[in-house]
Amino acid sequence: MTNYVAFNAQRAIDYVSTLIESN
Repeated sequence: MTNYVAFNAQRAIDYVSTLIESN
């Protein structure tokens, strides 16, 4: 479960970073 949460947290950070860079 911990690895699952950490993985999704990293994906969320990457996703937000992509949105910020695209603007």
